[in-house]
Amino acid sequence: RVLEVTDLPEGISRPEAEKLFNQLSLCGAKIQWLKDPQCPRGPGGGRGDANDPANLYTVVAVFPNTMAAQSASFKLNNSGGSLFKLRATKKNYDLRVLERASS
Repeated sequence: RVLEVTDLPEGISRPEAEKLFNQLSLCGAKIQWLKDPQCPRGPGGGRGDANDPANLYTVVAVFPNTMAAQSASFKLNNSGGSLFKLRATKKNYDLRVLERASS
């Protein structure tokens, strides 16, 4: 149910990336921006700024069910024209925390 968004265009900002994720929203996905702990914290004290570069985050898409996640991944990764890809996450994210954060 949770897929990681990868291969975003170099230098893209969060607002620009969020526009690209419209097709994921149509599949029922909720997008989560997880601050990468290895990245230096800016003057905002660690809270993400809306204009932060997207590469400072791990972006995950939380789908309502496994079937929706598989379908979106297949469509997106095989479309050829997509500006990003979806892959299975390397970490085991707590779905309860991700779903609570997205509401």
